[in-house]
Amino acid sequence: WDLTELPDSWFDDAAFFGDSISVTLERHCAKTGELSGALFLCENSFGVRNAVSGKVKVWYQGEEYFPQDVLPLTGVNKIFCMFGVNDIALYGKIDRTMERWAEFVANIRSTSPDITIVIESCLPVYHTIHYDGLDNDCVDEYNQRLIEFCRENDCVYVDLAHYFKDENNGMAAQYSSDQYVHVTYEATAVWVQQLKNPDNYSVDPRSF
Repeated sequence: WDLTELPDSWFDDAAFFGDSISVTLERHCAKTGELSGALFLCENSFGVRNAVSGKVKVWYQGEEYFPQDVLPLTGVNKIFCMFGVNDIALYGKIDRTMERWAEFVANIRSTSPDITIVIESCLPVYHTIHYDGLDNDCVDEYNQRLIEFCRENDCVYVDLAHYFKDENNGMAAQYSSDQYVHVTYEATAVWVQQLKNPDNYSVDPRSF
């Protein structure tokens, strides 16, 4: 398909869901004006577990909402979701996280059946992180499961993780803000660049 870079305006009908990592992307875009028309519905400690349980909701025009309830109010036609670090580390590891992804997608489609759901790969963690359920082997396995999930559930996968890796298969030092899971503004600049790269999508992004 056409591999010409997607313009910022392509994201005008998009909403982004994510945790504190995506909050940094939101701040980057607020500073630079990139993806300027996109709606950011990101919260610290967010994830699919908290999204389906309501333990963390999103703020829109001064009110809190479940993700599926806010979308009909926004007019967006596509959503980008990056969840995973909190889920696989704290809330049941990969198998349980994938079950919650199924709940999340079903909830979204219950109120917005025609919306396109784009799932972003989970970014790597710093190479020294080896907690139970959270290291880069787990992240790689999780991303593979996300690819399969998208294929089976009519979602779009966007492959970002490899742009941030170093020779240790972890988050490259210049992209890590805390030698843990969070990212620098240098990382978010790459993130925006690769969201605009059609070659990273599992289907032609201009088709939705």
